[in-house]
Amino acid sequence: MILNFKTQRQLLDNWCWSAIASSISFYYKANSRWMQNILAARLINNTCIGINAANALTAPAVCDVQMDVAKALALTGNLAGDIIRPLSFNEVIQQINAGFPICCQIVFPGASGSHFVALYGYQLTNVIIGDPQAGIFSLNYTQFVSGYRGGNWQRSVGTKRNIINT
Repeated sequence: MILNFKTQRQLLDNWCWSAIASSISFYYKANSRWMQNILAARLINNTCIGINAANALTAPAVCDVQMDVAKALALTGNLAGDIIRPLSFNEVIQQINAGFPICCQIVFPGASGSHFVALYGYQLTNVIIGDPQAGIFSLNYTQFVSGYRGGNWQRSVGTKRNIINT
């Protein structure tokens, strides 16, 4: 089962959180207003509003910062909660079957930051991963949990449709 989910490429090096939150928002509402730059302007600095794919290389350094995807999802109204552990494969299947993509926080040993990706499907024992930096992958669930791009899935962030419809 694979959801009709489109993973946006992150506009700036540290905007995986923004790309995933924006992708989630557009998944639930095709005409969402929550583009990456709007999320960054609201959560980081108003100067981020002007950033787009054409000028991302000259974006102000103040905008290229890490942020928790849960804060962005709370802003869009798509945060369903989070837990500090990977979901089991059965839990992934339940969420995907119910139509809910899952945000995953990947932590890299020895690194100060982390990376956010989305799970939006499964096939046999594989999960379908939308990575705003590296693209789309199908990877064995166990490999994803403890070896995705050298990191480990540490936290799961659930999503939901925004019932207020912002």
